[in-house]
Amino acid sequence: MTMERYHRCKHCQSVYLCLISGHGFSTNHTNTRHCESCAEVVSNALSAVPAKFERIWDETEAVTLEQLQAWEKLNNAEADAKNGFRIRRVSVGLIRLETGESDVRAYVRGRDKFAQRHFHYNYWKGEEDEVKITEELEHNIETGQKEPWRKL
Repeated sequence: MTMERYHRCKHCQSVYLCLISGHGFSTNHTNTRHCESCAEVVSNALSAVPAKFERIWDETEAVTLEQLQAWEKLNNAEADAKNGFRIRRVSVGLIRLETGESDVRAYVRGRDKFAQRHFHYNYWKGEEDEVKITEELEHNIETGQKEPWRKL
């Protein structure tokens, strides 16, 4: 299903067609604020400004696999009690072709003193001791400082 919508450019006020989602569309322009010509000017102007921050996933030892799995159960139980609908990030799993084993992976919203922080873990079934736990961080490119990513 294709979703296209008409928008008015915030700068030149011209009306343009914008692709919201889907395939088989008549345009590939996805900017909802500016028409194609104004968006190109803005993009070119900002290309000279270096990025100051980047979003990264960095390994952490601040939490354990057991903590993350417990939080995941609590988060799921709260969602089920609230409306029965769990909203979560989806990631594609991996399969070892030789053995057919799949990996275990999940994104988990932190709790307690880790509230508003997001973690990801993955490991091969039967190899829980080799778990890889990462946290979503904001990396200051200028100073190298890393802080938890803030959802605004």
